[in-house]
Amino acid sequence: MVMGKFKVGDKVRLSKHSCYYGLDGQIPTGSYAVVIEQDRANPRFPYEVSWCGMGYNQYGEDDLERVVSFKGNIK
Repeated sequence: MVMGKFKVGDKVRLSKHSCYYGLDGQIPTGSYAVVIEQDRANPRFPYEVSWCGMGYNQYGEDDLERVVSFKGNIK
């Protein structure tokens, strides 16, 4: 079984190094998401995340970073 950097249920946010970080009309900087699916058939964007009421999107490993501790209402 191929393992990735993240697994379903991990809490993540956009990395400051991601080309999506801070783009107008995108997810607000500092927002947290939950990995809801890992699609190994899509190596470019294998992680689908839920932005907790702000929609869904897919990202690559380098676009995300794990959230170790946070204050908020992610369940």
